[in-house]
Order: sequence, then C-alpha cells, then structure tokens
Amino acid sequence: MGSINERIQFIINEYYNGIVSAFAKDTGVPQATMNDIVGGKMNEPTNKTSTKILTANTVKINSEWLLTGKGDPLKSENLNYPVKSNLEKTDDPEVKTYNCINCIEKQKLIDQLRKEISGNEYTILVQQKLITEYENKLPKKGQERCG
Repeated sequence: MGSINERIQFIINEYYNGIVSAFAKDTGVPQATMNDIVGGKMNEPTNKTSTKILTANTVKINSEWLLTGKGDPLKSENLNYPVKSNLEKTDDPEVKTYNCINCIEKQKLIDQLRKEISGNEYTILVQQKLITEYENKLPKKGQERCG
C-alpha cells in the first residue's frame, strides 16, 4: 500500500466493514476529517489525527506499518481482533449507526436484566406487604400473645 491514506482505508475496510463513521468514532477523529483522508481531499492525516488513530483503545494499529507500510497492520496483541463479520447494522431507530456485535449483545443483556428487575419489583412489593402484615401481628410492647 502506497500512502498512509490507503493504509487507513485498508484498516477501515478490513476491520470496520468499510464503515468510515465507525472507525472515526472508535479513534475520536471527526468523521469529516476521516472522510477527507480516505476520500483523497487530504494528502495525509495530521500528526494529531495519526496519534488519535494509533492510540485508540480498539484496534491496535502497528505504528510502523501505518506510517511506513512496513510490517503487519496490527500489533500482535490484536491477533484475535474481530473482523468484518463481527460488525452489523442495527435497526434500532435510536442508534442509527453501526455497532460492534459485542456492544449489541451487551445492550441486549442489559435490556434483559432490566426486564428481570422490573418483573422482580412486583415480587418485592408483595413480599414487603407480607412483612408488614406479619409485623402487625407481632405483639406490641406490653402484649404477651401474638394477634
């Protein structure tokens, strides 16, 4: 790959299913800037942009490869990083963006736990009512027998 812009496009295609906005979000680089880089409007990213890409907490890109084209695209700690098949588009109208399947699965788990909590709230209310009823049947000070 000749230019740094082409290498960035490679990362986006290989690890973000070609979704520039997902890569921009993960790296903290404004999407407009990323569009300019991969669209050829920018000869190469600024040092600040390159730093954001290289220090992102998601895909750990090999700095030598990004800057010179030498070596492997990813650092060895990424060997198991999910590739294209692990990205999908969500139909959730509130999200309206692409998400990592792991994030979607985590959200589903959160939603399921919230439903379970909601279902348990009724059980808790019934149990609190029973506790109150039993407490009212306990002898009060000065009484010898339960009512």
